[in-house]
Amino acid sequence: MKEVVDYFYSGQDSGPILTDAKLCSSIKALECETAVDPKAVPMGESIDVWMQFFVPKGASYDDIVVEYKHEGVPRNLKAHKIEGSIRYRLADKYKLDKPGKWTIAIKKGLTNLKMFNITVVEK
Repeated sequence: MKEVVDYFYSGQDSGPILTDAKLCSSIKALECETAVDPKAVPMGESIDVWMQFFVPKGASYDDIVVEYKHEGVPRNLKAHKIEGSIRYRLADKYKLDKPGKWTIAIKKGLTNLKMFNITVVEK
């Protein structure tokens, strides 16, 4: 427990920690209300990438990126800024408009923090 407290107060150089991430079809009060089955997402559906970070006190990072790729081809890239918090939550919404294999990556700069593999199917 001491390590956690120490990190919160002096881990600014080490950066944020992604503590949880989910794919959701709806978000309410910054909580994932309905989870998505990544094996069969209907084409044209918007999904939310819900993220929760542990961010050292007083720190700010503007290089948190959510990257969407369809069949290996980048389709969307969105940067987010996060600030010091024990439980910093945010969501990124995107419409999956092509059938096939999608990859969604949550990154800090060039480093992958979490990846989701999704299959989008025609309705």
